[in-house]
Amino acid sequence: MIPSHLRPLLLFTLLLFGVFLNPVSLGASDAESGIAYVGESRCKACHNIPKTGLFHDDWAATAHARAFDALTEDERRNPQCLECHTTGYGAPGGFVSLAETPKMANVQCESCHGPGAEHLASAIRNMRNPAAVVPPPTVPDEMNCRGCHNERSPTWREDRYVAPNGKKSGFNYEMAFPRAAHVDVFRALGQDDPDPYQPRVRVPCE
Repeated sequence: MIPSHLRPLLLFTLLLFGVFLNPVSLGASDAESGIAYVGESRCKACHNIPKTGLFHDDWAATAHARAFDALTEDERRNPQCLECHTTGYGAPGGFVSLAETPKMANVQCESCHGPGAEHLASAIRNMRNPAAVVPPPTVPDEMNCRGCHNERSPTWREDRYVAPNGKKSGFNYEMAFPRAAHVDVFRALGQDDPDPYQPRVRVPCE
């Protein structure tokens, strides 16, 4: 539990990250519904602390964090490309254009974990009232990944992945997931299962 004398400071930090570092215009109905995107800088405020895991730093070292850079100038104007190389494209708070919403470029936290407005709002409420529940972000699954890693991609190759049994495929979830699942962060914390929200199903590290 966070000491009471530290809660105002942490609340201020959360608000500072949210309002000044990554301003996103949201309608009241969007914010209240919890479907709005907020951007990775707001996630970083809580999810890049050594004691609880340097998740943001881990993400920043992946290809997802540079996904927009891989697009050509023409592709940056193609909605089909933007759906998978930005965050929240076409949704409240999500990517619009590099000029309007530069901080929503790339494949950020919310591309896998879902819109973070309600999660952020709940965390702030929890600072005021420790009894308040903070709903966990969505846990990504194979269908989430295959929404972009599929045959529609112009860089799709049927032999991109080679499984231990020699089988080739354009996408192999079991091989790809650990690259984006913060495995090293969880192991540094002594938590071997890449899902912190279901601790009862942790898998011992071999």
